[in-house]
Amino acid sequence: MIGEILETKNYQIVLICGGLGTRLKHRAVDIPKALLEINGTTLLDHTIKLYRSNGFTDFVFLTGHLGEEIRKYVGDGRIHDINVRFSIEKGLLGKGGALKYALENGVIDMKKSSIIAYPDDLILNKEFPKQLVRRHLVGKEKGCTATVVRVNYPRQRSALAESDRRLAGTEGGGL
Repeated sequence: MIGEILETKNYQIVLICGGLGTRLKHRAVDIPKALLEINGTTLLDHTIKLYRSNGFTDFVFLTGHLGEEIRKYVGDGRIHDINVRFSIEKGLLGKGGALKYALENGVIDMKKSSIIAYPDDLILNKEFPKQLVRRHLVGKEKGCTATVVRVNYPRQRSALAESDRRLAGTEGGGL
């Protein structure tokens, strides 16, 4: 079992980064939300770095709104030392629609397990990806097919971005 945990090559990170960013629309008009910066680093880079530092190298980007910007930014993945595949929606399909579209077009490898994430999820625990895999494998032994992380927030929080695309804080509570 432990060997399976450490075999990150059997996993792909599926990043859903094609939404409209409605809550930040007034602050990120010409770029995807995933390319907003926190301390000079994009949300997307923070996410890639988190999973890459845990040994994951296979990434799938599901893009819709301003998806070509994500594709240009990530490029061939060499800058992050990752393998990349892109699914660029023809129209806005929503999260479930984006996953279905990528599955139907063979962009998501059905032979690998997937961790589905969002670049705007701020994960502060650097060990989270491996902890998630461990928890999933325990559940798998009990017959589970998926593991979902649920986060309870006491109130709605919206990020505030300055005009230079840097995160300034949040509305309704701290980060």
